[in-house]
Amino acid sequence: MGQRIFCFFVCQLLFLGVRAQLALSGTVVSADTHLPVAAANVYLNNSTVGTITDEKGQFTLQRFPNGRFDLVVSCIGYETYHVTLQSNQLPEKISVQLKPAIQELQEVVVESYDRNGWKKWGKLFMDNFMGTSANVRDCKLMNPDEVHFRYSEKKRMLVATGSDLLIIENKALGYILKYNLTRFEYRTASQEFFINGYALFENMTPRNAKQEAGWIQKRRDAYYGSMMHFMRSLFQNKIREQKFEIKQVLQLSDAQFMYFRKRYADYLKNKEKLVTPYAENDPSNSINQELIPKDSMGIYTAVYQAKKNQKIVVDSLLTGEDLAYKVDSVTLGFYFTGRLQIVCADKENPREFRPYLPRDLAFRPALSEAYLVNGKPLAVLGNGSFFDGGDLMIAGFWAWSEKMCNKLPYDYWP
Repeated sequence: MGQRIFCFFVCQLLFLGVRAQLALSGTVVSADTHLPVAAANVYLNNSTVGTITDEKGQFTLQRFPNGRFDLVVSCIGYETYHVTLQSNQLPEKISVQLKPAIQELQEVVVESYDRNGWKKWGKLFMDNFMGTSANVRDCKLMNPDEVHFRYSEKKRMLVATGSDLLIIENKALGYILKYNLTRFEYRTASQEFFINGYALFENMTPRNAKQEAGWIQKRRDAYYGSMMHFMRSLFQNKIREQKFEIKQVLQLSDAQFMYFRKRYADYLKNKEKLVTPYAENDPSNSINQELIPKDSMGIYTAVYQAKKNQKIVVDSLLTGEDLAYKVDSVTLGFYFTGRLQIVCADKENPREFRPYLPRDLAFRPALSEAYLVNGKPLAVLGNGSFFDGGDLMIAGFWAWSEKMCNKLPYDYWP
């Protein structure tokens, strides 16, 4: 039986456009002394747009794309600062005050770290943070000593944080990734993990044309079938054109299951009319009403063919109109109830992922599942970013593949 893979995502995200770009200038000072902070990292999260402050604490981001983004400022000894900005409301200059990290709290936390943490937990951390796909062979965490571990036996949970920016050299995709890891959690019982952080990408310089061509191809391979690809397809209402197939996944109570079974059995025997599953006295009326096929036959057939307590996939493809709605000119609302099964028909399960799968799924197209933890819509932007990512839980292929060794900036386009 295949292992279960789950993942929570918390993303502080941005929108990167392709029209005329502006510049953003500002100054970074210490909140307590008001003195300038030199060598602070200033960047747009999950992008290739970034710089550092000079000796006067000043900075300029020359490329400020259209839309919404998170400006992140970080420096050793200070709390990370981030603020969401819009290109059409960009200030002439921005003043950032960094709060010093509380020293007493730092000392308490450091003392509670496991001194042998990397020896105990390093492989588990790397497998779930960096990934286990083929690209990981050409990735290296340059400063593993910056990662500190704590493990709670009571909660059966591993927590890791970074004391400084983690530097990842990704020779597979041609990026230097600077990652501010604010929180990594891994629950050993359920195999669920949670990652929160901020990323800045720097393009590496290829040695020759062959290496450059290799990076182009591997970036394309990482992109197609990814969450970024899916969210962009959803935004453009091109789910089917981009070869994504979406179905509703149902998890019924015993009463709901038996209700559908009985009604469908009566239909097969007596050819009675199948009413909509949402009649006034229908015990199923608490489940996923928005996404059930209008003719109701899909759910009746799926339940009749399933076993009790089995996950039920309704055999009817959903469209972008079933799942998304326009919020404004640059934002799409993405909302669904229950779970979605998302298959990328053009994406074969990679060889490294197959051992995690049951045999009957190993050689099929990549399959992921998603659900909204808090039942709130996600806001999706044109470059494929979405917020608040902490409300989205994923399982299957995406939970395995959406790791640092496959990570692309939101200003990447194939």
